Amino acid sequence: MEPAAARAAGDDFYRRLQLSLLLRTLLVLFLLGATVFISFTRTPSLLTRPLIALYILSGVTFTVITISIIMLRFMRQLTLFSFLQIIYEIIFVTALIWITTTEGIESIFTFLYLLAIITGGILQYRRGAFLAAATGSLCYGALLAAMKADLLPLLLPTAFHPENVRINELIYNYFINLAAMFGTAVLASYLTEKLRATGDELEETMRDRDALEALNDNIVRSMSSGVMTLNREGRITSINEVAAAIAGVSREQAEGKGFITLFPEASAALSVAGPDRGRFEANWKNAQGEMRYFEFRVSPLLGAGDVTLGSLLIVDDVTDLRRMETQLRQTDRLAAVGRLAAGIAHEIRNPLASISGSIQMLAHDLQLDAVNLRLMNIVIRETDRLNGLITDFLLYARPGPRALEEVFLDRLIVELVTVARNRPDMPPNVEWDTCLEHDLLVRIDPRMFEQILWNLVNNALQVQPQGGLVKIIARRLSGNGDHTRIRLEVCDSGPGIPPELLEKVFDPFFTTR
Repeated sequence: MEPAAARAAGDDFYRRLQLSLLLRTLLVLFLLGATVFISFTRTPSLLTRPLIALYILSGVTFTVITISIIMLRFMRQLTLFSFLQIIYEIIFVTALIWITTTEGIESIFTFLYLLAIITGGILQYRRGAFLAAATGSLCYGALLAAMKADLLPLLLPTAFHPENVRINELIYNYFINLAAMFGTAVLASYLTEKLRATGDELEETMRDRDALEALNDNIVRSMSSGVMTLNREGRITSINEVAAAIAGVSREQAEGKGFITLFPEASAALSVAGPDRGRFEANWKNAQGEMRYFEFRVSPLLGAGDVTLGSLLIVDDVTDLRRMETQLRQTDRLAAVGRLAAGIAHEIRNPLASISGSIQMLAHDLQLDAVNLRLMNIVIRETDRLNGLITDFLLYARPGPRALEEVFLDRLIVELVTVARNRPDMPPNVEWDTCLEHDLLVRIDPRMFEQILWNLVNNALQVQPQGGLVKIIARRLSGNGDHTRIRLEVCDSGPGIPPELLEKVFDPFFTTR
């Protein structure tokens, strides 16, 4: 049995014990009051022998009940305690029968055995009922035998005379009551066992229902989508935290409100889609003033017999998805423009090569003065620069296959720095610093990587025309073999990149010069 179920069963047993003590108290009070009242109507004295005996029995019973109530708070063996209560109740009934027996062998309180058996069944089900029946039959048989043998004093004025009772009458009376006791025990045990089985089934059903409700709540609460249900009037009957957050309220505030009240921007779209099924979108600005886009999916909420109880709505924040779709469309348009531009650039290279070659031949064949020669050189230099720009653009727009090779990165950097130091256009007072780990084997396209490194070095030199520090760092980060990661840094002592230009540094052909 699970801990929660065991605690529930223990609490139920504790309540049944309390109920039995309460019923016994009420029974004693009723019997005492009724007996005193009847006796007082017959004789004004309240101190007759039977009444004194009844007072003593009632006092003992009240004392036992009081002690039982006190012990009930501290007892851990409640099962043993309940069996003792059943036995005492049988003893109490037997004593009451002895006190109230009239001439003959009859007592009006013999039926209390049956109530005690029913109480035993309530407390301990089948075991309690048959324990009470067996104890009652023994006590009643012993009482009759003792009275027949004249072993007990009689307390009523109309004394019991054993010689007036025949043995067969005594046996008949005993077996009649014995049959009643065990018949009641059978009936009480059957009913209480059925009641216990029904109670266990009910508790199991309640536990299953609670588990299903908890599972359903956990699923709905864990969903990344907003979920809500509407009744036929369009009021929200349940909503999870995500949907409530989209509406900008708590779950408690949302439940019971109309859908149109919480989502006024979506009401028009809902009326178009229909309350039974469909998909629609709505957008509005959140508390921060940012435009957000939401997708609603509507389906009917069905009950037993496929009766429509309302609507089930699932809402998702699709703002990021819409932004990605917009960016994808822009990328497609830019790609189309890029393909067009690449085609145009490729077509420009042919006449540009003709122009450059013709100018070079004219400069070589003609006898030009200094001014015209300088103009010719300007044309040649600018055509070469224009050809370089077109080459770079085509490299970006139509990248060719990469010629990957395994090279040592540290050696490639050393060669590049050596060439850079001896450039004729090198600014003065440039300090070079290299911090390179040895044998940094990488698989790259050397030509393209050299171009990248040249671009970074040129940027470092151009931002400090009067000289400064250019530092190149290359080191391993983690991994080994094919999974080695290498960090390459090109640093300078220039002013740095302004914050407003950081987002543009990776744009193609972006420059501040």
